[in-house]
Amino acid sequence: MRPQTRAAAIVLVALIAIVLGAALLYAARAVPPATANASPSPTATATAATSTPVATPAKTNSPATTIVTCGTVVVNSVTSGQGSGPNTYELLSPTGINAGRFFWDSGQPALGTYICARFIPGAPLVAFDSLIRPGEGGYVAQPTVATDSCGSVTAYAADGAHMLVTLTAGGVATQYNLQYQFIGGTAPTDIGAMLSAGTSQQLLITGRQVPPDSGSPNAINLRDYNVARVAACTPTSSVPRPGFVDSTGRISFTLPLGCAYIGQPVVDSDQAMWSFDCGAASRDARGTLAPALTQQGWTSCGAVTATATWANGTHRLIIAEGSGSFGEYPKLTQPARPAASSSCP
Repeated sequence: MRPQTRAAAIVLVALIAIVLGAALLYAARAVPPATANASPSPTATATAATSTPVATPAKTNSPATTIVTCGTVVVNSVTSGQGSGPNTYELLSPTGINAGRFFWDSGQPALGTYICARFIPGAPLVAFDSLIRPGEGGYVAQPTVATDSCGSVTAYAADGAHMLVTLTAGGVATQYNLQYQFIGGTAPTDIGAMLSAGTSQQLLITGRQVPPDSGSPNAINLRDYNVARVAACTPTSSVPRPGFVDSTGRISFTLPLGCAYIGQPVVDSDQAMWSFDCGAASRDARGTLAPALTQQGWTSCGAVTATATWANGTHRLIIAEGSGSFGEYPKLTQPARPAASSSCP
């Protein structure tokens, strides 16, 4: 190669190298240097999500739990200490037993009014939450409470306003306070005279049970009552009673003091079933009736879940606990057919 040609080639190669170097340097400056531990920038979607506030439920002052209780509003019997104070009242169950003591600061109905309401649990008072109107869920109509008894007169007192009569049947003495309202006739006028003379007499007393009178707190207080002298006690009263007619002619089971039957029994070909109420003691209906059943000649056959069976010969009575909700009373059931034997079960 000629010296001139070789020199031209060297110059050309040098120019190409310079151009390529310049291009590489420009490219290197265009790319930002990497940063150690750099985090990826948030996406548009994530940014939009974090920029929108999350709605929170509105807070309420309502308690998580309320209880429904029905009864008749009366003056609070606690006059000092815990459970007393202004605007405090009591609810009475159908048998006149305290069903709850509560505080209600305004809007109270008149004393003696039957109500159903929601209450906030507490001690020694529950707090009024809201009134339940007739027709609303949870309202229980005021039950019809009726009681009757038949037995021999063992004590008697009377004045112009009321009578106190004690009837004894099967060794059980029950005092009745009869005031104001007769229905279906009048009472015999010689009850006291026959008792003083030692003459045996049996009475059938029927009526509607109301809260006890303060003057006779241990007596069953009846309204709309009737008193009739009978030759023998038989199941002829207005409300059939459980048990059976024994050799003395009386029905063989009477509810203990403080308990009463609710409404009419439900009777069919297999059984008769009565609802009953013992006020606060209804929460343990089996335990409440056990002493009266034992005293009146019944034998326990034991308890299964929420029921208990009692036997008297081939007759059976079954006690079923209520649910605890007002208006769902315990039940007393008598099968229509006698048992195969007098022994349990």
